Amino acid sequence: MSIKDKFVSNGIKKPKIEEFLRSQFERCGYSHAVIKRTPVGMRITVYANKPGLVIGKGGENINKISELLKERFDFENPRIDVQEIENPYKKASIVAEEIKNALERGINYKRIGNIMLSKIMESGAIGVEIRISGKMGSRGRTQRFYDGYLKYSGETAKRCVDYAVTNATTKAGSIGIKVRILKENPETSIVKIKKAVEKEEKVTEEGKFECPHCGKIYEKERSLKIHIGQKHSDQEAKEETGEKTKEDKKVVDKKEKTKKKKEEKPEAKEEEPRKDDKKKSEEEKKESKDKKKEGAKKKKSKKSSKKSKKTKKDKKTDEKEGGK
Repeated sequence: MSIKDKFVSNGIKKPKIEEFLRSQFERCGYSHAVIKRTPVGMRITVYANKPGLVIGKGGENINKISELLKERFDFENPRIDVQEIENPYKKASIVAEEIKNALERGINYKRIGNIMLSKIMESGAIGVEIRISGKMGSRGRTQRFYDGYLKYSGETAKRCVDYAVTNATTKAGSIGIKVRILKENPETSIVKIKKAVEKEEKVTEEGKFECPHCGKIYEKERSLKIHIGQKHSDQEAKEETGEKTKEDKKVVDKKEKTKKKKEEKPEAKEEEPRKDDKKKSEEEKKESKDKKKEGAKKKKSKKSSKKSKKTKKDKKTDEKEGGK
């Protein structure tokens, strides 16, 4: 037998075992079973509402079922453990089985639906939906009983909603029963998940790794090594050999320039007398300009005096000519 066929046969065997145990513990409030392989043999833990009925008087019932499991499914030394469910009305399979048993006994579907609805909500469930469909009374119908808040799709529906389906056989015909129970509030579960994610994201500064070349921060040492190998491999090799990269050379040149500037600052004090010479030359230029301006003013005044003399002479000549 190949490994593939072995896995397929094991996968087919599990639902068959589940059906067999459900049929044996119909009146015991059977929920589900967990099968584990141990070095001693197969260990089957049965979860039920009434563990006393599962065990029987002096463990007779368990011994019978273990023998049947050996014959039907070829189990080596099967051991059955029974555990009681703390809150049975939060399990959809137990609720569906109780509704099935009630309908088969002839109890009205509306009565049993409302009773189970109130019990489920009292147990602490957030939302419930019970669907009973089939020939009830004179004609076929579907009755829906619901209360609270319920999710039908998405990740919260898969995780938080418990779902079960069964069939009740009556004189009129078969009746289908579907039960959905929302056990936890999805908002509170979302808040818990967010808090867990925030805790994971909050990494202490001590746990971070910084790149010595570009200053990038990484949470893992491996990711930092990959970064250095991809972007700073040449730089690391040159540092190992003692050679300086272009960036290092630029940094060194800048430092040398700043040193030269600091050294040149005290020499500026020795150049102060040169500034005085410049001031003197500027003063001499100003004096020469002032002298030129004074000379130009004197020339203008001489010209104006000559013109005034000429005008007087002209007046005299005019007066003489008039007297004649």
